[in-house]
Amino acid sequence: MQGVSLDAFALMPNHVHGIVFLADAGDVGAGHDRAGHDPPLHLGTAIGLFKSASAREINRLRGTPGRPVWQRGYFDRVVRSEAELRALREYVAENPLRWALDRDHPSRRGGS
Repeated sequence: MQGVSLDAFALMPNHVHGIVFLADAGDVGAGHDRAGHDPPLHLGTAIGLFKSASAREINRLRGTPGRPVWQRGYFDRVVRSEAELRALREYVAENPLRWALDRDHPSRRGGS
C-alpha cells in the first residue's frame, strides 16, 4: 500500500508483531479528494487490507475459503522517540523467543 512501510516485524503462530510507518498524506501522491488534497492514511485501512489479503491466501493454501484467520481489531500505539522505537524493535525481535510462555501457546491451553 502506498504510503505504508513495514519496519521490524515478527510473524508468530497466532499473531503478528510489527512496526508500521505511515507517510504524511502530502508525501504520498496518491488520489486526491475534491479539494485537491491527498486523503489521509489510516492505520486501520492498512491493517484491514493486510488481514484481508493474507487471510484469502492462507485459506487458499489450507483449502478453507472464508474461514476466519485473524482476531478482530488490533493494538496500536504512537512511537514518540528514538529510544522508544529502539525498545520496540528489540521487543519485536525477541518476541519469538517468548512464544513458549505465551498464554495462547497450545501447551498452555491444554494442547488444543
